[in-house]
Amino acid sequence: MSLTIGGEDFNVDPLRNLSSSFLGKSGLAGKIFDVVRGGHINWIKVESKAVTYAKLFQDGNYEITGKMNKGEIYVPSIDWTFNDVYGDANISDGMLQGVNVGGMHKGNLASDGRLKIGLTKTKDILELDTAFKGDLESAPFYMAQFVKNEKLMKEISAISDIHGT
Repeated sequence: MSLTIGGEDFNVDPLRNLSSSFLGKSGLAGKIFDVVRGGHINWIKVESKAVTYAKLFQDGNYEITGKMNKGEIYVPSIDWTFNDVYGDANISDGMLQGVNVGGMHKGNLASDGRLKIGLTKTKDILELDTAFKGDLESAPFYMAQFVKNEKLMKEISAISDIHGT
């Protein structure tokens, strides 16, 4: 059995509704829409091949590619929501990967990025490599999310009156 679906120029919400009517709100579709909360889809293509309908969206049997802008992406592992997200995406094997990705987080701009988010328990991955422009006073917040060096973080927390970008 094979399935190919494509579309252009629409919002995420109708795609979420269509997906949940075909696949339900749990499983892969639910995981994708837990991360992809909104936005405009410039184009999307869904391809899947499997022995049975039930196996069409199991890891290794599907690939979803597309381009988005004005998106809202939620990253559950760090509880962050990015707005005005744009970029090219590929979803396959339980992984969402983005290239040429950018967006806003708390008034700070990320651009020219690569993103990888695991959508299954066996692929608990978060990788974000991006240029970042923001208020310097927010740097300790971002560093605290990822830097595990207690001595460094203690020194950083002692800095006050930070200004600039």
